[in-house]
Amino acid sequence: VLRRLLEKGTISQAEHDVAASTPVQSQLHGPSVALDAPFVAEMVRTDLLARMGPSIYTAGYKVVTTVDSRLQGAAVRALRLALLEYDLRHGYRGAAGHIDLNPSASEADWDAAISVYPDRGTLIPALVTGVEGRSVRAFARGQGNISIPWTGLEWARPAAAVGGVGKAPESAGKILSVGDIIYVAQEVAGPWRLMQVPDAEGAFVAVDPQDGAVTALSGGFDYYASNYNRAVQAKRQPGSSFKPFLYSAALEKGFTPATLINDAPLVFNDASLEATWRPQNSSREFYGPTRLRE
Repeated sequence: VLRRLLEKGTISQAEHDVAASTPVQSQLHGPSVALDAPFVAEMVRTDLLARMGPSIYTAGYKVVTTVDSRLQGAAVRALRLALLEYDLRHGYRGAAGHIDLNPSASEADWDAAISVYPDRGTLIPALVTGVEGRSVRAFARGQGNISIPWTGLEWARPAAAVGGVGKAPESAGKILSVGDIIYVAQEVAGPWRLMQVPDAEGAFVAVDPQDGAVTALSGGFDYYASNYNRAVQAKRQPGSSFKPFLYSAALEKGFTPATLINDAPLVFNDASLEATWRPQNSSREFYGPTRLRE
């Protein structure tokens, strides 16, 4: 721009030189993300597109949802923590990748090596640069050099078939090698931990019982890894979620917590089934007359 102004005689050479040597103070302006709710945002987008068509992208609509930012943040953290804890109990499946680490490589080279591995939720990729007896040195994206103590490694029993786990590791070298690309996370004001992206997925929905408003929703561990919304798109067996409907209907029909119900064997015959159906308690026992409260 300055060059063209000078060529057209709009400014003098002196004005051009002063302006060219002035530090650039401009900044990128735009809306900032105040809340981690991409699953909700996508639900809003698809609903608006179905209602109003492509004009939603240019007409400047403002959408207000019933999601509570405080509850949404808690829901995302709770779901991710539950999936991580479940996954860690089932053992360590190994590094996300591996490179042959050149001893003369710089931190810029390390950063380039992990650049193809995206963040996943609260987990960030790191490159193992050193393995000692019961600790590991690594280079983590955005964090630089970090150290993972034994308290962040000892959980990593090798994952075995059918959900089992192998023998507890005795040293860091039994878990990781130099050049491994791993995922790590830092405990609040605490040490770094070796982590892994969960294989299991889940969803979380909180609904206000007074008016049915959705106050928090998360459809998976990381929307950017999988935007399949398990909260509204997945089909699942109802499990014990049918019980409130059953028991509330019974109470409405005059049952009380003291009402006796005979817990006895029951057999259903159905020509469409290969065998008769005999529903059972999880204990495989029957208890006879039992109070509704039990």
